[in-house]
Amino acid sequence: MFSERQYNYTPRFKRRQQEHSIVTALIIANVGVFILQMLTQGRTMNSGLTPLIWLSADNLRNFEIWRLGTHMFAHGGFGHIFFNMWALYIFGKPLEYRIGGNRFLNLYFLSGLIGVVTWLIFNWTGQRPI
Repeated sequence: MFSERQYNYTPRFKRRQQEHSIVTALIIANVGVFILQMLTQGRTMNSGLTPLIWLSADNLRNFEIWRLGTHMFAHGGFGHIFFNMWALYIFGKPLEYRIGGNRFLNLYFLSGLIGVVTWLIFNWTGQRPI
């Protein structure tokens, strides 16, 4: 095969070997939290695990800082998680391959924090989620 010839091989084209994919781990974590949300949910979204991990300005005013990280794993329904995880897989796999697992994980959490800041700019005085 042409690509296997010695003069075409350079280390910069060598495929990065990883034992575990960060994207796969993030998908498993998100789906796991979603399943826990659904199993612990009562008749409303205000019961179970969901109110402990969702983000609201009131919670941040009460110094519940952990919500800055946990909100990234909360999803509102099957369609929400399905399309988010599909997009994470489609766009995340090539990006992780390109920049590496550790940098991808940093980018994932940094993007979540940028999303929080953007959301807070528009919702700092808003009501609690329903």
